[in-house]
Parts: sequence; structure tokens; C-alpha cells
Amino acid sequence: MLVSIGHVITSWQAVEYAICEIYLSFFHMGIRDVPAVAYHAIRTFDARYTVVEALVRRYCDKSQCEQWESLMRIVKKRSRVRNAVAHGMATLFGTPPDRKWGIGCSPYDIEKFKSSSKQNDYFSAKELVECSTGMLDITLKLDSFRAALESDSMLQSRLLSQQNDVRNNSRITELVVAHSSPEH
Repeated sequence: MLVSIGHVITSWQAVEYAICEIYLSFFHMGIRDVPAVAYHAIRTFDARYTVVEALVRRYCDKSQCEQWESLMRIVKKRSRVRNAVAHGMATLFGTPPDRKWGIGCSPYDIEKFKSSSKQNDYFSAKELVECSTGMLDITLKLDSFRAALESDSMLQSRLLSQQNDVRNNSRITELVVAHSSPEH
């Protein structure tokens, strides 16, 4: 069971890393340090997901948005298992010598309180291994999505144009401030 738990946590880290790489693909390679610091300052996965979601919706075309939504449905399903492992409780079910471990949401979690703890509410070691394999599979799909974004010349052109507009607006502001100072 402990090895299976380790697989889930490690596999989930790969999913989060792939989503971070998708986020960074919206920024020019030379300026990714600042967005990376900002991204990692966001504490929760849901908040990070929301930021990436906003970028996808703002800059990607319809087919890319649909692909993103499809990937996120799978990610959200897998996150349920990850959360059960990371925040849940391991429990023994059955009677000796046929006892088996399961891990799931704690029955004492006030947010998700259940009246009973049944074995089918928990994940077995086998289910955790299957989920880990699924997480690695979705990581590959997320990375393919990222690569497609980075090789999409239309998208990259829109992003570069947007970043140039920001730089130009910043220069205009500097000129206005400089010319409106009392020295002029």
C-alpha cells in the first residue's frame, strides 16, 4: 500500500509539472522566470488551474480549448484519488487473515462527512497503481498539448504581439510621465 501511495503522489507531481509547462508556454522563452515565480506563489492546484484556464480561453482557438477541456476532465477525475491519498486516511477492512488496506477521504472530514465508512468508499493498492498509470498517461497528453501550443505559429504570433503591446504601452507611459514632470 505504501508503494502505491508513493506512486500516486509522484505521478500527480508530473501532472502538475506538465500543467505548469503549459502555463509557461504562453510566455516568451526569455521572460519565463517572472511568470514561473508568480505561478509557484499560487498555493492551490485549483487556483493554478484557473490561471491556466484563463490563458487557454483567452488565446487558444476553439479546437485547442476543447482539447484542454477534455484533458482537464481526466485530470479532475485523477485529482480525486490524489486528494484521497494526500489528505485521506488509511484503514484496514475485513477480519484476519483476510484484512486489506484501503485509503480514502476520512469519515471525519466535516466537508465530506459520511455516515459510514464502507470499503467501496476507499481505494485499494491495485486501484492506486491503476490511477498512477493513468496519471502518467495524462501527463504525456498534457505535454503533447503543450508542444502543440508552442509549435502553433498563429498562437505564438498573437502572444508575441500581446507582449509587444505591453512593452510599447509601458514605454508610452514612461514618455508621458517624463514629459509631464515639472522640469519640462
